[in-house]
Amino acid sequence: MRVAYGRVHTQGIENFWSLLKRGLNGTYVAVEPFHVDSHVDEQVFRYNNRKGKTDAQWVTKLFSQVAE
Repeated sequence: MRVAYGRVHTQGIENFWSLLKRGLNGTYVAVEPFHVDSHVDEQVFRYNNRKGKTDAQWVTKLFSQVAE
């Protein structure tokens, strides 16, 4: 069942969790519990910046948010 509130709906979170699980299982062989937050942060960044950007814009955005 899809419940929509404007542009937010349950399919969006289901899509995110699916991409997160595939990203963790496909990229990382074993994820330690104390690293999960870092991996989730990476996947959130990728999910939120997946559309409407060229590769150069995506990389520029990535490096602008890296802490020294």
